[in-house]
Amino acid sequence: MNIRLFFICCSVFAGFHLAAQQKFTHTTSAANISANSTFLDNAGLNNNPSAIIIIEYNTETSAANPHEVGVWYNGNKWAVFNQDKATMPAGITFTITWKNKDENSFSQKENGGKITLQHPLLNNNSAARFYVSQVWNPGGNGGVYNNSAIVTAYNNTTGEWEILNANNTALPTGSAVNVLITPSSQVGIVKNKMPEVKISSLHRRDSVRFRVTINGFTCNNPTADHILEVDGKGDEIFAGAVTQYFSIETGQKTGPAIRKWSLRYGDINSDDGRWGLRVKAGSKPGNMGGVQKGDQFPFPEPWKRNSPVDASTFPLLASEGVLIDGENSAMVIPSVWEFDGTTEEEQQLNNFASTLGETAIFFGTNATATVLLGPLAIPFVTAANMTAHMAARFSANGQPVENLPMFAQLSYGQPEFNVIVRKTLFGDAKDRPIGMIDSGDCFHYTPIGMLLDYKSAIAITNSDFGYGKGIVPLRFRDAKAMEGDYTIYIQVDTINAKKQFNNPDAVMPYSFGNANPYKLQNVYSNASLKISFGGLPVAEMNADNYNWSFEKASSLQGIYYIRDNRSGKYLTITPSAAAKDRNGFEVFTAEKRPTENFKWRVLSNSDGTYSIINLFAGKTMIHDGPTGKILIWENRTNPEQRWKIFQQK
Repeated sequence: MNIRLFFICCSVFAGFHLAAQQKFTHTTSAANISANSTFLDNAGLNNNPSAIIIIEYNTETSAANPHEVGVWYNGNKWAVFNQDKATMPAGITFTITWKNKDENSFSQKENGGKITLQHPLLNNNSAARFYVSQVWNPGGNGGVYNNSAIVTAYNNTTGEWEILNANNTALPTGSAVNVLITPSSQVGIVKNKMPEVKISSLHRRDSVRFRVTINGFTCNNPTADHILEVDGKGDEIFAGAVTQYFSIETGQKTGPAIRKWSLRYGDINSDDGRWGLRVKAGSKPGNMGGVQKGDQFPFPEPWKRNSPVDASTFPLLASEGVLIDGENSAMVIPSVWEFDGTTEEEQQLNNFASTLGETAIFFGTNATATVLLGPLAIPFVTAANMTAHMAARFSANGQPVENLPMFAQLSYGQPEFNVIVRKTLFGDAKDRPIGMIDSGDCFHYTPIGMLLDYKSAIAITNSDFGYGKGIVPLRFRDAKAMEGDYTIYIQVDTINAKKQFNNPDAVMPYSFGNANPYKLQNVYSNASLKISFGGLPVAEMNADNYNWSFEKASSLQGIYYIRDNRSGKYLTITPSAAAKDRNGFEVFTAEKRPTENFKWRVLSNSDGTYSIINLFAGKTMIHDGPTGKILIWENRTNPEQRWKIFQQK
């Protein structure tokens, strides 16, 4: 048997034109998403179970939703759904093409582990054009998942088109596809071949899911601070990255720039520190933090990940997506910023992200990428020879002398992007990136960009630059007058594009819909939280005390109701104004109410422990050693205020 395999796709395309068809775009949103589905609202499709629907999508959508998709009918509306039941993300766009069922538009079910198409326009026509998408319940009947990409293959022996699973497994019994055949499928009329369908190449190429994290930092020297340290003792800093995707074929950006930023780190003796919006870091006297020279976070090896990847704390999720060989690339621009207590932070970050789209990316024949910056082209050094370059660039203390050759400075000459700090008699205090350059009458910042494509991401993951595989130190040094000098530690990981990294929004304890409970163990006492016979929380030495669930309490990351599974009640405090002013209020349990005193911010301390902060009082839950009680106290991240959280396996 001689089979010609054409291409792999969740929706397989074998043509360009559909007669008497309808076409529209659909963007997912909170209003139309339910679990793994996004529902279509179209007058022609509503209450039309016999419609034949085809799904199209581009590279950006594939990267944002790396799951096999299909369509299903709920009795009133059609929906696009993820075959593996993964939650459908908001903000992605599908192109929907559909026709009413007729002789050239139909559904067909599996027979013997594959689907063999029998049609006069397809039989003995290897150049036939048709579109295929998976359908869960054709005509509104049945319901079979198939979590595999599918391929169309022409069998030269039988002269028939077949639909198979790309992973060489049999199609599940009862699974089905929609088929739309174009009129130009008539023999002798077709001139263009299917490989010209651009979207098919997306699924033929190798792909990899990548993740970039910022694991921590070293303060080689603090920034020049206000003499009164109005923003807190020592330095207060935050870090993050902006990511922009590009098409390799056209050099044009695909989708918007994506921002990821951490909470602030440093002195927590502040309002935002008390509410868990600033993380204690640094060794300034007073046990409240404040970053000074030589400080590392997390101590003592800031390049290592000691806790789950998080959406707002170190190790910080800086960038994540799918890279397709020869199809796309990602420009990741990490930075570390000084917080000066001004109101300009959000404006600066918005400007920082919004101007990224003006970069164009080109690839030379030697596979060395180049970023075109106005009239200036800067080559990137490939990962293969990075180690040789770095060997001569380390100083005695193990820090790279200069920024590494895998990065390039991106200079647009645009003040909005370069973040200007002006030289004035009274200074120009503002939140600003560390790594400022003296330009004479002002200081400006030129970002550092790292270009990742399919090959370079894998190469970096497998390279050891002295800190472990995939971990790269990046140093930012201010001009002398600004004084700041920080190293951040970036880690690049890759996995199979069909798999998923741990979701940072779910890494924090979140057991809504999860049967496995959690144990909360105090760091100071090693005792586990439980409810006493009198109904009050206590901490006892009980290694098997898995009694707790965490239920999402806000759209903001890390805020939960904490439920005792045995009693069905929730941790809370008395909603008294005095709770905001005094330490030592007891924690107790009660029936859940949607008020702030029932809500808790679960904040990662980046060392495998968590602070549990009451949202009403802005104080942390502790196991008080002298009394043995569970109380709330001013947040200082002392051992009695830190908790380890384990999920039952």
